[in-house]
Amino acid sequence: KSLGVFAKEVYCSFPLCLVKCTNMADSPRVVSAEELEAKIKEGMPNVQFVKAVDESDGCGAKFEIEIISPDFAGKPLLAQHRMIHKIIAEEREFIHALSLKTKVPASD
Repeated sequence: KSLGVFAKEVYCSFPLCLVKCTNMADSPRVVSAEELEAKIKEGMPNVQFVKAVDESDGCGAKFEIEIISPDFAGKPLLAQHRMIHKIIAEEREFIHALSLKTKVPASD
């Protein structure tokens, strides 16, 4: 069900996205899942898996990102998340909500 909020030719159905989409109507910047994945792969060459999901029906305001990388080994969760936030800092300015799931590859 759409809320009828028009943002960059995308009708957003994510309720908490209302303010973000309204602000984005004047901005040419809508972040995509593919863009986030590419940026993370570029910023973390050792990444083994990255999957970004736009949970705002194309509005680009709410994402869930799962990342598996040996670069996280020995780092606390907060440090892992800070690594990702630093890599996607420019895109983060246009994202309302972000959920990160960071993991170290399973050892055999």
